[in-house]
Amino acid sequence: QHQIALSEFLKVTRKNDNSVIEWTTQAEQDFCACKKLIADATLLSHPKPDAELILHVDASDFAIEGALFQIIDNEPQPLAFFSRKLSQTEKNYSAYDRELLASYVSIKHFIHMLEVRNFKLFTDHKPLTHDFKQRLDKCSPQARQLDLIFQFTTNICYLPGNENITANSLSRIASIEMPNPINYDEIAKSHELDLELQNLISNPQGLHLKKIVMPNSDIPLFCDLSTGTARPYIPKEYRQRIFSQLRNMSHP
Repeated sequence: QHQIALSEFLKVTRKNDNSVIEWTTQAEQDFCACKKLIADATLLSHPKPDAELILHVDASDFAIEGALFQIIDNEPQPLAFFSRKLSQTEKNYSAYDRELLASYVSIKHFIHMLEVRNFKLFTDHKPLTHDFKQRLDKCSPQARQLDLIFQFTTNICYLPGNENITANSLSRIASIEMPNPINYDEIAKSHELDLELQNLISNPQGLHLKKIVMPNSDIPLFCDLSTGTARPYIPKEYRQRIFSQLRNMSHP
């Protein structure tokens, strides 16, 4: 509710809009309420020995995660969180093997809280929910991991990824990395020698090329202004690197 109110308040703003926002008392209250809700969602509870336990696990291409909750008055209360990056070898695992690894490692991590306790294991990988009914090669890594899991629980439940918000979030934190800064000075020097750019300056073909000083720098680069937004011209040797940086920022 508070987030909706803030979204409505800010919907008139545009990307890269530097105009001043007329902040109101109601907006301040909604903002503070949102901060409190986020803080409460990650505030750990004191464990109760008779409470029902649930363990949410998840794996991404970069990391695995486990989130342990207790159920009090039909409401989940967070007890502990765990996540770690995958090794280079583990990153090559199949989706099944990564999800199995997340379950195995999470149980080992929380073993002191899960021993002699009944708990449900939630995963967004449906094949795992049927594994306790199957026979696997006793020597395989999967069989050894499943053996440990089944020593603690066979109550494995499927939870769609869009409902497993906590686990999904933590397993993707490890993928967030700050990209190397773009060297505007190098790009500016490349502009002077770039034949494609020189041809576009001579024959714009609908482009509006003009030198614009880049944000957080004092270096001007040739930009296309034909769309109303300054789009820097990127020489060919820099394109793949910059495209990859932008892609990784929006798709961790």
